[in-house]
Amino acid sequence: MSKKQENHDTPILKISDWYLHVKKWKIRLGTVLILLLVGRFIYGASEKTIENYRLANNGKLSKGVVTSRMKVGAKGTISMNYKFHVDNVEYTGETTNERYDTGDTLYVIYLQKRPTINRSYTFIRENYTTQIAP
Repeated sequence: MSKKQENHDTPILKISDWYLHVKKWKIRLGTVLILLLVGRFIYGASEKTIENYRLANNGKLSKGVVTSRMKVGAKGTISMNYKFHVDNVEYTGETTNERYDTGDTLYVIYLQKRPTINRSYTFIRENYTTQIAP
């Protein structure tokens, strides 16, 4: 047998080796995808909590006005929308189960650099420790 025939007859990659390599790759890809999904879920679940802690520690106060109040769901949850102004720009927010009527004034706590992140001051005061006071 010549050298050319030997090289031609010997496979460069065995099918079983190729299959094991692909199988390992699929397992690694699956593991990475699962970790990414779990990480995204944890971030999504904790995002509002992180915002609330930032508001409790670094928030600024403004007075807002309740613009609407409505009952939502079968359990009697009350949803309220409010608006407030920062540097002559109007922002809006929403809160639930607070004892305000349409037109009432309430305190709103917001992040100075991102006023779109805001909550009712009552919600932050009742659920988080804060040194911010009206």
